[in-house]
Amino acid sequence: MNAQAISPAAKKRIVILGGGVSAVTVAMQLTDHPNWRDNFESITIYQLGWRLGGKGAAGRTGTTNRIIEHGLHIWLGYYENAFQLIRKAYREAQRPPDSPIPTWKAAFAQQNYVGVNDRVDDRWNPWMFCIPPNPGEPGGGNVPPLGDTIAALYAWINANWKHYLDLSMPNDEAGCKLRTRLAELAPSVADEAYAPQLNITLSQLIELIEKYLAKSGTLSLDLRRLLLLIGMGATILRGLKAEPIKSYEDLEKLEEIDFARWLSKYARGWRISDLDQNPLLRGMYNFAFAYEDGDVRRPNFAAAPALRTILRMCFSFKGSFFYKMRAGMGDTIFAPIYEVLCKRGVDIQFFHKVTNLELSADKSRVARIHMGRQATVKAGPYRPLVPVMVDAAPHGLPLPCWPNEPCYDQLVEGDALRACKADLESFWTAWRDVEPVTLEADKDFDVAVFGISLGAVPYLCAELVAASPAWAQMVAKVKTISTQSLQLWLKRDIKQLGWCITRESAKLGCGEASPILDAWVEPLDTWADMTDIMRFESWDGSRPGSLAYFCGPMVGGIPDQSDDGFPARAKAHVEATAAKMLSSDIQTLWPLAGPGGLPASDVVDRHARANVDPSERYVQALIGTAKYRLPANGSGFANLLITGDWIQNGYNAGCIEAAVWSGIQAANTILGCPLNQGIITS
Repeated sequence: MNAQAISPAAKKRIVILGGGVSAVTVAMQLTDHPNWRDNFESITIYQLGWRLGGKGAAGRTGTTNRIIEHGLHIWLGYYENAFQLIRKAYREAQRPPDSPIPTWKAAFAQQNYVGVNDRVDDRWNPWMFCIPPNPGEPGGGNVPPLGDTIAALYAWINANWKHYLDLSMPNDEAGCKLRTRLAELAPSVADEAYAPQLNITLSQLIELIEKYLAKSGTLSLDLRRLLLLIGMGATILRGLKAEPIKSYEDLEKLEEIDFARWLSKYARGWRISDLDQNPLLRGMYNFAFAYEDGDVRRPNFAAAPALRTILRMCFSFKGSFFYKMRAGMGDTIFAPIYEVLCKRGVDIQFFHKVTNLELSADKSRVARIHMGRQATVKAGPYRPLVPVMVDAAPHGLPLPCWPNEPCYDQLVEGDALRACKADLESFWTAWRDVEPVTLEADKDFDVAVFGISLGAVPYLCAELVAASPAWAQMVAKVKTISTQSLQLWLKRDIKQLGWCITRESAKLGCGEASPILDAWVEPLDTWADMTDIMRFESWDGSRPGSLAYFCGPMVGGIPDQSDDGFPARAKAHVEATAAKMLSSDIQTLWPLAGPGGLPASDVVDRHARANVDPSERYVQALIGTAKYRLPANGSGFANLLITGDWIQNGYNAGCIEAAVWSGIQAANTILGCPLNQGIITS
């Protein structure tokens, strides 16, 4: 399908459907210039329910103003475009210095203590990394080209293999002989494909170690990790050389093969491509929810986005490896963006649920956008943010936050909504819309930007799917899955629960740091200690000892919209999964939790969530599916653009950075600029 350009005309009326990362990026880009009204008559965001955020929506609940999230959201140090967006938002929001979160730097905590759980002989062993910070700050410059990244990977292997070998080798006779032999061979080690001039290659290194193993019959945990870590790097180097891959764009040729299968083509010895044996690989699949239909027995992750993520994550980050948001994503990201958009004059219409995009008679454009108005604002625009006094700033200003339910006192139907506890964000809500709303093309809008996630497309865009084979293929081939999450506020801190300080982390001085751990027990396979976030709640001296977030994939499709009991059943399923984990598996993570698991008396509060709504399902990067994604300017309908991490954006994986890329691309099309103008890639 040919990409369309938005034809020049008089001042355009832009409507943006949805309020997630990509949708608000479009609005930010279009209004970046102070004279944006010279080109646009209006820019309006139509948002379901009472808050912005999409999959990143968060809210406050209870007297302690607990932060309720969709799940675990972590920003990575290579998110150049996402950080550029949020730096701009905080700069323009101009919050007072005594605000709890006055700047973008105050909004994030640097996170360099990360790891995976390595299961050996039916025992879980945390494998933690203390990753040294890099120079610079994310959002401040270019991304190095792939060639530089490959050189960095090669240099990293050379710099680290001796360190891990020293940790790995016992002081028995065979171990001492191996050390001596390696010292005689060369001062450095490399893959033969990249540095054949060196005396010892990675293949020789692994061969020597395997010969040692054959004689000693002993594989220590540290030696296993040496083989995995160095072998993984060597395998990636070999594969990139053999394909050959010379730029990030070249990675597109690897969209048709699973990442683990691709690794198996180039792995020499040992178990680099085995998800059950390689926790580094398992961690990557967990990171991207890369399991068909959410079933952990069916791993599927296209090699192109997997490699793009690994190389950028490990070798292109600035400052820290990860960045934790100090409060909820709604508080740290969407509240300041909302403030800026309001200052700029963007009209944000809450309580507008899109129900159908209707095509013109000739099927060439969108003729009407049908919505339901869910509630009536009593007077003036709806004011969605509430002031929250937080522990981190007891004598300062309150933090503007999104509540976890509507501000009922601002709504005509507020009492009724409160009484029936209607969930206005749910696909299965029993609440009836107050009235239908219809937007007419050429009267109410000139350009529509569809920024609602892919899972909702079959329900909101049925006419488009029926009229366009490309849309039909996209819906059929690009898959989404449900996810699940658990938040636990606990009396004890993680040391009291038995979280161990590994030898490596103690040696590097980060054993007391707050960990993020992946590749643990399925399906809640990822744990992050989020204790620091409680400083931005309102515990008034009674703050618990720790806060834990767990998340993972979830099996299940999308039942009929009439099945209004489905959300409750899905949440009950998450609760059952959590109960099983907390009664048994948790001891492999927190060995002092208790002989029968974590006691109920230890839990101060909890929040389980099933992300099952069509628009909040995670969009996967399965093999052979990228070619079915449509670009921002390739909807095939003259007045419609699409945006989100589900479109063909050049990244093609579900993450915040891809969502921002997509938003910039949609805005560029409206502005008549090249599609990727202003995107920091390489």
